[in-house]
Amino acid sequence: MVKKLGKPVLILRVERDYQVTEEDLAVWETGLTGVDHVELATIPGANHLFVNGTGKPGPAEYATPGFVGERVIGKLVDFIAGSKP
Repeated sequence: MVKKLGKPVLILRVERDYQVTEEDLAVWETGLTGVDHVELATIPGANHLFVNGTGKPGPAEYATPGFVGERVIGKLVDFIAGSKP
């Protein structure tokens, strides 16, 4: 589906995500090799909710209030600014 979309696509994975693993990202990378309009990126320090944290990630972390990390927002801004309609 992504290959046929023909629109810019950003796939973000966060470093502290225990639900979406590096292996999962590798599957996307392999499947989308050579597709020009796709960008895959890993954001360091953030969890599955895109909130920065430390230590071992886990479900209890989701109950802690937080904000989307600056790196995530910066990546989104860069992607949107560079995307063509």
